[in-house]
Amino acid sequence: MPHPRNIVDSVSEDRKFKFSIASLVEDVVKMNNEIDDLKSYHIPISIDQKLFPCKDKDETCNGFYMYNDHHPEIKGYKYIGKKIIKFINKNSEFNDFK
Repeated sequence: MPHPRNIVDSVSEDRKFKFSIASLVEDVVKMNNEIDDLKSYHIPISIDQKLFPCKDKDETCNGFYMYNDHHPEIKGYKYIGKKIIKFINKNSEFNDFK
């Protein structure tokens, strides 16, 4: 999921992150040739700016993230969970995953 430093306009470029955990995990999985059938998926999660606007210096994105922590608040986790369930239902063999 996007880190607030990377989506809040007022954050300077030198404070933004250049790497993602997802790409690092994928690189490690590809390095291990013994696990040929292991698949990894990048679930595209962006923050809906209508629900959680990231304005000015508000790095909480209107309550999506915790203040001075950058982990999601409960409503942020609920939003992410719904996105993950939607992705699983669309892209897997599971039927009506809830």
